[in-house]
Amino acid sequence: MESNFSHQVIFNNLSANKIYEAKRLPNKTIIVRVQSESDCSEIYCLDENLSTKWQLKTIFEKDSYPNEIVWDSRLDENADSWKKAIVSDSNSFVVSSVKGITVTVNYENGEIVNSVFTK
Repeated sequence: MESNFSHQVIFNNLSANKIYEAKRLPNKTIIVRVQSESDCSEIYCLDENLSTKWQLKTIFEKDSYPNEIVWDSRLDENADSWKKAIVSDSNSFVVSSVKGITVTVNYENGEIVNSVFTK
């Protein structure tokens, strides 16, 4: 889901210029990938009151996550090709950063489960 806004969007303590995509989880939280005020693409988890539960950290400074999220998936570190590297997992998602790091992220706590340099 990509949405363009002509004005700033504010969810309690999160401010964004654009929502790129979002997914509501069974536990009533929402994962959103947004364009922040600094024009970086960032990923947050919002609780049912739209307050920030967690923000996805980057491995490198001044990095961001402009690529689409691959929902309900994880990286298989033992895969022998990129086509086989992303597998189904209902507890996490996969996303890649500007600086070439692809990460698996736990839905519940925003922890990076694993990361691979893919650029």
